[in-house]
Amino acid sequence: MARTLIALAVAAVIAIAWAPTADAQDEDFDAPFGEQTGLIPNFPYRICNTQVGAYRFAPEVKHLSGGRFCFTIKVQTQGCTHPCCFADLYKIEFNVSDSCIVQPSADIKATINGNYTRIGAAFGRPVYGRNGSAILRLTQLGLNTVTAANAEVCLILKANRLGKGCTTLEQLCVPPPGAARGMCAAAMYDTPCDCCPPPSLPPPPSPPDITPNPVCRVCIIISLLPPSFDINRYRFDNRTCSSIQDYIAASINASIVSNNIPMQSYFAPNASLCSPLEIRVCGTFVDANGANQLKAAVELQTQFWIKFVAGGEVCRAELDRYAIQISTEAGSCLPLIDVESCNLDFKPFPNCSCKTRQGILPFTISPRYFPLKNKFTTEYCFVISTLPPDQILPSTCRMPEEILTKIEWYANQTSAGMIAGFTLYPAGGSKSRRSTSWGAYGTNTLKATNINWTLQEAHGGMVCIEVKKPGTLKDVCLGFSSQCYVSTFNRNKDCCPIYRADLAPTASSGLR
Repeated sequence: MARTLIALAVAAVIAIAWAPTADAQDEDFDAPFGEQTGLIPNFPYRICNTQVGAYRFAPEVKHLSGGRFCFTIKVQTQGCTHPCCFADLYKIEFNVSDSCIVQPSADIKATINGNYTRIGAAFGRPVYGRNGSAILRLTQLGLNTVTAANAEVCLILKANRLGKGCTTLEQLCVPPPGAARGMCAAAMYDTPCDCCPPPSLPPPPSPPDITPNPVCRVCIIISLLPPSFDINRYRFDNRTCSSIQDYIAASINASIVSNNIPMQSYFAPNASLCSPLEIRVCGTFVDANGANQLKAAVELQTQFWIKFVAGGEVCRAELDRYAIQISTEAGSCLPLIDVESCNLDFKPFPNCSCKTRQGILPFTISPRYFPLKNKFTTEYCFVISTLPPDQILPSTCRMPEEILTKIEWYANQTSAGMIAGFTLYPAGGSKSRRSTSWGAYGTNTLKATNINWTLQEAHGGMVCIEVKKPGTLKDVCLGFSSQCYVSTFNRNKDCCPIYRADLAPTASSGLR
């Protein structure tokens, strides 16, 4: 529950992209420090039409523990026939103080309905604004008038490791003219940046109403936060929950004992507090002073807890674009939040101009490949799956009766002599062979071409790389920690979503 509901008001404006224009997905017109032109001195630093729009924030803002501030999107289309009333919601920009742009960067994150945004929250200096103007941008939201209605957008504000940065809305937001501190101006854009909602100026905020907990019971909450487009669908299982509860309970209880903190009940495993996306470990302090005494020690342990929850590596293939969060409940006598995620840059792979976003084609790659051992070689097999039509993201890639034309890997070209070829195992069909193919020298691109599988052949099919012994595929793949970066191609070869895959473990990883 929120500690308080405060009317930290949000003013919204409607913006029309100003010529000279740019594609909205190029992330607009940011300028280096000191090089803003001042041609459009007022937020949202574009030529604006403030007459119509579908989206706005409700006036109430929830102030939660751990520097989390949550806004609710309201949608109003009734009685409006203007195209802006039916546009999508691609991004939100807040008018913020440039004092929040610090080095090293402050830890600013954003969620929508509890899921981290596909692209992290980022500060920018609008090129047409005055020197010193700044925005905080949340982009590629992928919402529309149906999915945006009552969606909760949360900002998580944390200082950098030097203690610098904005951690409250009063510090972050530049209020509209005449408005009180803590009021935020926000512009909500559609994909071409043609539309966003009209201004709204609710009353100024009231001070937080902080009510102390009657009982100092603390639950450490371990949350698995999937990306908004969740292809891997990995979850905690019962065995993993028990292991994580044991580890965290032992860790925090050791700190309690070493600090001589009196407890009503120590932290302990409890199977009823296990669920696929959340695990809780709870204990009860005699009073809030004991919890406060333990706070510094617990904050030092969270990074080790996250590593344990991730199975030793946050960047493991199953957790591609996931986040792991350690927190306590809002209003807890032991406030805590720490989040880690892994969003690896696949550059310079693939070596072509094609769209690489996951979900734009129906073909996906399992995050684990497995070996089939022969006498002189080992086949490393990648399992293909397909997405149902309603889960494929809108794009120019999708075509009727799409086929899987080829697959490429980011691979060490100097190891070409280790590759004996490919074996294709279509679902419900006979296996076939393909010879090895490489891209131009220096591109480090291994290709399995002329696959040409239909959706039926691809779903459950396998494409296997045959490696000569004693070599392994770990000697070939150039991805993070010897993971394989794998790209599937459509018929036109203009779309090539990239996936990460690693060798399947010999025992269950604890995620399912």
